[in-house]
Amino acid sequence: MRERVGGVLTKGAVLHRIIVPAADGAKIAWLHAHGEVVSETDIESGVAAPMRQLEVLLTPKEWGRFESFESQT
Repeated sequence: MRERVGGVLTKGAVLHRIIVPAADGAKIAWLHAHGEVVSETDIESGVAAPMRQLEVLLTPKEWGRFESFESQT
């Protein structure tokens, strides 16, 4: 039953590769709360601040919400 409900909730989800500052806990927490984080990796970015790359399954609706959330922060 859990798998069936999960499948319905993530129907149409697309894998997004998102790079954020590692210190941006609000964005990272939002992605974990609203999407399915498939992988999370610290990356070398060549800039002073450490960065984190997340691969996240998000429905189009949640992607739009993330874009809105991101523009507010």
